[in-house]
Amino acid sequence: MRRLRALGPAVLATLGALAPACLPNDTRTPPGSVVVNVVSDGVAAKGIPASATSDGWSIAFDKVLVSLGNVSLDGDSCDVYSDSGYNRLFDVKVGGTQKVSVIYALGHCEVGFRVSSPNADTVLGASTTDADKTMMRTPGSDAFNAEAGTSIYVEGHATRGDTVESFAWSFRYRARYDRCAMNPALSGSSMTAPGIDLRSNVAESLLVEVSPGVLFADALNTTVAQHRFQVFADADAVTGNGDGVVTLDELARVPLEKAGFADIGGAGDAGIFPGVEGFVGDADLVIRAETPFDGGSQPSLEDYLYTVLFPGTIRYEGTGACSVHLASRGLGD
Repeated sequence: MRRLRALGPAVLATLGALAPACLPNDTRTPPGSVVVNVVSDGVAAKGIPASATSDGWSIAFDKVLVSLGNVSLDGDSCDVYSDSGYNRLFDVKVGGTQKVSVIYALGHCEVGFRVSSPNADTVLGASTTDADKTMMRTPGSDAFNAEAGTSIYVEGHATRGDTVESFAWSFRYRARYDRCAMNPALSGSSMTAPGIDLRSNVAESLLVEVSPGVLFADALNTTVAQHRFQVFADADAVTGNGDGVVTLDELARVPLEKAGFADIGGAGDAGIFPGVEGFVGDADLVIRAETPFDGGSQPSLEDYLYTVLFPGTIRYEGTGACSVHLASRGLGD
């Protein structure tokens, strides 16, 4: 600054006038924009009353945290002007829409996003705290991931009469949702291919819905699914340690064929598990994983909860479809 002041006001004024001429002009067509928002389906805040379950249990959610972002637009017909290389931590009990990011592009663009544990730069959403972020970032291990952070954390309790069972589950897979498309049959959209059309100076919006109640549904198809909790309670009270807390390890002792899922043809239905591409329910989720489910062992309620229901809690445009790739943290996108 001393050297610049020594040049004098006249010289500085001349340099200031010449500076814009050094910058290249952007002659591209102005892009369109798409704002991506997250919204809860309301279940996280209101819970599921006993009248809405098939077995008389009421289910309440004490905390539902989702780390979501890294929204991408791509494709051969997509001219991307900006991208979103960050994620946000959302408290899904907060009502209304919460912004994920705004992306700029032109043309027909395929849409993708990621659910992954927070990093140091993760932006805190409404009602989330540094303590929440630290908890989600702290590495932990389970049957599917070793020393990984948490992408979705669900804590709550269920009540029937005087009986109370609690749960606190960390889902540690990194889930990448790609080739997302609205469902024409259910949404009334005329869209026939994955993606969105972005036009110059036209603002669009997309909605990612979080539905934690899916974890307790007996089918992914929301038009026929019923919520229930007895099979989870029995995992603790009957085959578990009976301490009033339903753990993932206890769910691993429940054979899938005895878990009462309406959309499973049998215990060996490999199409629902990672590693085998196939459509699942009305969400048309194509689920893949770095380490496919071991078809040689007896599939369990934990397997289905962790590899199908967990990614199924995220819905594109409510009735839309995405291809979902599950991977341990650090094994890729």
